[in-house]
Amino acid sequence: MTLNEIVARLKRIKQTSNGYTALCPAHNDEKNSLSISDADGKILLKCFAGCSVNDICTALEIKVSDLFTSTNGKPKKKEIKRELVCAYDYQDQDGESLYQNVKEKITFDDGATDKDFYARRFDKKGKEIRNLDGILRVPYRLPELAKLPANYAFIMTEGEKDADKLKENGLIATNHKNWKPEFNYLLKGKDVVIFADHDKPGIELAKKTARMIFPDAKAVKIVDCFEGEPIPEKHGRDVSGWLELGHTKDELLKIIQNAQNFDLSENEKTKPEIQFKFTALDDLLSEPEESHSYLWENTLIFGGLSICSAKPKVGKSTLARNLAVSVTQGSDFLGRATHKGKVIYLCLEEKRSEIAKLFRLMNATGKDILIHTGATPENVLRALEFAIVEIEPVLAIIDPLSRALRVNDYNDYASMARGLEPFIDIARKTNVHIIALHHEGKGGRDGGDALLGSTALFGAVDCHIQLKKRDKGRTVSSTQRYGVDLAETVIELDADTGIIAEKGDLQTFIMQEKQAEILDAITESERITEGDIKERVGGNSKGIVSKAIRALCEDKRLFRSGEGKKNNPYLYSKNPENLTNLENPESTNLGNEKPRINTDKNEAKSNIEDSRFLGFSNSKNPENLENESHAKFVDMEI
Repeated sequence: MTLNEIVARLKRIKQTSNGYTALCPAHNDEKNSLSISDADGKILLKCFAGCSVNDICTALEIKVSDLFTSTNGKPKKKEIKRELVCAYDYQDQDGESLYQNVKEKITFDDGATDKDFYARRFDKKGKEIRNLDGILRVPYRLPELAKLPANYAFIMTEGEKDADKLKENGLIATNHKNWKPEFNYLLKGKDVVIFADHDKPGIELAKKTARMIFPDAKAVKIVDCFEGEPIPEKHGRDVSGWLELGHTKDELLKIIQNAQNFDLSENEKTKPEIQFKFTALDDLLSEPEESHSYLWENTLIFGGLSICSAKPKVGKSTLARNLAVSVTQGSDFLGRATHKGKVIYLCLEEKRSEIAKLFRLMNATGKDILIHTGATPENVLRALEFAIVEIEPVLAIIDPLSRALRVNDYNDYASMARGLEPFIDIARKTNVHIIALHHEGKGGRDGGDALLGSTALFGAVDCHIQLKKRDKGRTVSSTQRYGVDLAETVIELDADTGIIAEKGDLQTFIMQEKQAEILDAITESERITEGDIKERVGGNSKGIVSKAIRALCEDKRLFRSGEGKKNNPYLYSKNPENLTNLENPESTNLGNEKPRINTDKNEAKSNIEDSRFLGFSNSKNPENLENESHAKFVDMEI
């Protein structure tokens, strides 16, 4: 195909100095992520969101071979035949097929041939799908590897063809070309043999694999069947070629036996690309103290990672939309200032139409909130970093975290810590705050313990925002590594607009509500004891009624008389005049007068006895008191 023919299949084409950009057809692209150009007889496709060339060609309904053209734009060759050479089946541990790596031979009209490689899977109806979106990657021949006896060596070759050749000779093997550290559990504590292809890339790849598995293997050997011969730059021979020369399994086992154990020698102990950097304590202490600038005052720092959690349907996404609007407007959110800037919002669960509806309810407009809806790109980290660099937002929202964090076991601390590390790195590197929405586990736990999964989640973030649904409505609170914790605050959601409004911190809200209940429970003409008030309004958890009564008296909305004693309890009224018309007005105390001094000896004696009942004494002479050491304390409302 020609460059123009391929460009004609794309959308939102823009010409550049060396070709074109367009929307990538392999993912739900809203920004021109695809670059298209031609050079040296090939059409070059590059998706900056991470889509592979195979995925792009599949979406365009073309073959990879269609990308080969002549420099003048005319087809170089015409493909006349395709033949399946092999399809290597990748299965899960139970033997169920997951996907295949396919190799085809292409024949052109001039007699020339070429190879084409791609991955494919099949849906339930048997339809071929040429991408591996959402498919778990596994080692080749996983069912056999999982059943390998403990005393058997674990054998690895560069490609599937060599692994199959060894199987023909009675040796179970897998390929190491796409080996991942998370596969190491299969070889833990085993002797491992790595067959290297006899060329420079093959030998280097074998060493790379050896370094990757070295910490988990009992011992590692690298075997090159053509060792001693000149090493070509590429296209060297492999173990399959060696066996095809007539060599036997016994000869191969002897080579393995005589091979040296791989060791991290001085040659192998090269400096890693990323090294530890040490600073002397004195130098560290002399550095200026770290200061933080805030995207959301005292809550979200620039270059930080946070999590917003709640039970399902409590309002995580609603909170996130309100925060996004506030940031793009530079307006206060929940009583704290925000820094104005762009926001990117990854809506990975909600339907596109639903997102539009919800923002429309809020009457939100503008170009500073950029929204992605639909599937998560396969290389989500690369896509996220590319979007941040290109759009330059101040805030990135991931909704939900589970669609972006590719971890098999959310309860595994090490896996979660490793999974979150790249997100933290992107935030620090770009100085953007990333907030991820996440579900909570079962039960009514608070703070970091409420998060679904390992405590590594809470330990990794700079801020945890928690929403709750209570009897009084919804509340929001935060736990901060930096800044000031947001006290549990009551929020109100306007059902017609989807806009959140702050109603005050929960404790103040409860106090004000209880004060109103108390005032409603007392008529204008009556005077009433504290016990009667508690009986009428109920709910004295944590002494809230007693505290509300004291606060009302301080605010002069409730008035008090009496001395708070058994025979003279406090009486409360909304009208102070009700407290001055008592039969014994001299005993009335509104809380403002000085207490009168008793001159009557009998009355003084009575007061002493009252004091003793409360566990206190008005006398310094122990002879005046009987059994002073047995005085008992009782609870007293003050």
